[in-house]
Amino acid sequence: MTQIHTSTRYRPEIDGLRALAVLPVVLYHAALSFPGGYVGVDIFFVISGFLITTIVQKQLHQGTFSIRSFWERRIRRIFPALTVLVLFTIAGSYYFLYPEAFKDFGKEVVAQAILVSNFYFAQQDGYFAAPSEFFPLLHTWSLAVEEQFYFLFPFLLIFLYKRHGDNTRIILTYLTVIALLSFSWSIYGVAHSPSNTFFLLPARAWELLCGSILAIWKPRHSWPAILNEILSWFSIATILATLFLYTAETPFPGLAALPPCLAAGLIIFCNREQATSSAKLLSAKPVVYLGKISYSFYLWHWPIIVFANYSSTGELSLTTKIFLVLASFLLACASYHFIETPYRIREIRRKTIFRGFATVTSLFLISGVIIYIGRGWPDRFSPDVRQYAVAGGERSKLLKDDGLLDKQTLSTIPLDDSTSEIRPILLWGDSHAAYTAPALEAICKQLHCRIYASAKATVPPLLHGFSISKPIAVDRNNATLEFIKKHNIKKVILIGRWDFYTNTEGEAHKPQSFYDNRNKTLDTNQAFESCLKDTLDKLTALGVEIYILKQIPYQHQDPPRILANSLRFGIGPDSLGTPLTDHLALQQFPNTMFEKYIHPNITIIDPTPFFTRNSKTCYMAENGHSLYRDKDHISQYGARKLAPLFETIFSTEEQSSQLE
Repeated sequence: MTQIHTSTRYRPEIDGLRALAVLPVVLYHAALSFPGGYVGVDIFFVISGFLITTIVQKQLHQGTFSIRSFWERRIRRIFPALTVLVLFTIAGSYYFLYPEAFKDFGKEVVAQAILVSNFYFAQQDGYFAAPSEFFPLLHTWSLAVEEQFYFLFPFLLIFLYKRHGDNTRIILTYLTVIALLSFSWSIYGVAHSPSNTFFLLPARAWELLCGSILAIWKPRHSWPAILNEILSWFSIATILATLFLYTAETPFPGLAALPPCLAAGLIIFCNREQATSSAKLLSAKPVVYLGKISYSFYLWHWPIIVFANYSSTGELSLTTKIFLVLASFLLACASYHFIETPYRIREIRRKTIFRGFATVTSLFLISGVIIYIGRGWPDRFSPDVRQYAVAGGERSKLLKDDGLLDKQTLSTIPLDDSTSEIRPILLWGDSHAAYTAPALEAICKQLHCRIYASAKATVPPLLHGFSISKPIAVDRNNATLEFIKKHNIKKVILIGRWDFYTNTEGEAHKPQSFYDNRNKTLDTNQAFESCLKDTLDKLTALGVEIYILKQIPYQHQDPPRILANSLRFGIGPDSLGTPLTDHLALQQFPNTMFEKYIHPNITIIDPTPFFTRNSKTCYMAENGHSLYRDKDHISQYGARKLAPLFETIFSTEEQSSQLE
């Protein structure tokens, strides 16, 4: 039977490894360097698993381990700096965030307080979720993963130790099996549930367990010094390679997380007995110091970057980004020396520590709830600023309708009037159709009528076509076509974010995987053309009059926030917008396809003139109102502006009904 290794000597190269982990994370978030800098979090997981397991298994071996003592140390280590950080973030969010974002921030505070922020952020990847770079407490997801792991892991070790004593082989077998199951889930989840896989413990546990296994495993024979040297330098090279070669588009964690985690583990393992030359480099005093403050550096950098980006009216300059990193570093130094260290070494009664933890947690819970139920406290801002900001919180009622496939029925416009006549007109499209609906609703109210609507986010009105995220689109669109036949629909309005389903290159566009269900070998543009042609052919064969709305101009920045910031900080909102040339370039392919398949029954409607007041710019605002709710969806004000574009549809329908 092999005795468990119980050495807990200080190893400065591990602090150096922390520095190698935290700096790329910070620079990545500041958009300064390291496109794969996010792997630093995975390195932290390996280090954390190693250090905690080393301590726990030593105490288990000596018979001194206590759960209460374990959590006292965790609270001392994590909680003081985190408390100050959350207080700072609440204050900063109160000042910077607009009502809708501040209301949602309340949920972040609650989730962080009960250590489930990773669950909260895993649910924020929907099509209309706020951009993740504007969640001030987003980075606490990794702390939540660690604390959830350490809530379960000591009990597992206690069970294994009581059951198998110092039998390292059996304990390692259990941990290895669990790690392999977690790793397998990570590989599977990257393809099938990427958000949950990124944020949740089941797909991340193997990374912490890598460190745990290293803490327990001690080979019978020492490795040759030259082998340790080679593997250490190879591991550093591997980490550096992932920092530069990985990008935000790399499927992660899964297989991609294996190289940096194994490399971190090898650096720890190869220097367990004698420091290699690479370990001596990592043990340099400046590097070790950066490693010592890495926790505070990680805590402080993210909200500072969030607030700077959120309050900007454009891209941050290089000088500003460097300043933010330096400010984060200085705050980390202060946090380490005046908050972290004193609370870790000060004599405080255990009961006081737990009471303090419970009190602060309760206060954060109450604060988060107050922020949320206060609807973001809109009175913090002037009416003019609120007028711009409120557009970002608008929602479309149409997108709540998922009943088409079940009931073979459709929503109607307006939704709050069930007594008026229903015209044989159908609005058909994705979320762009839903957010254009107020234009049609305005006409319906004037004429005391309703029309049908089939609108679903990322589901274009293209038969047989679907994006990778919405294969249900095929069935939904087929059901819509059957509805058109059954109810003798005479006019169909097709609205979509057309560039989303084409392979158009540009700053504002990330090419989507779009398929024709009949022939999945077609590339994206071929699939778009094929599905568009078949949709138009089938509708014209039914005698339907088709109205295609070209896409509204895409804005490079989030209009409600940018407009509110520009007014708040003294920049003219009415001058902001996207260059017209950018918009035309983005829409060149879909617009060409619309013109290619022109037919007497097809009318193409162009909304662009309603967003331009000269030949150069597609504006964000008009008369103190945002024309947009986000970068590509129009606001209710913007939609009602477009009502004249659709009046002809109703007038010709009125004339035809009178003739009948």
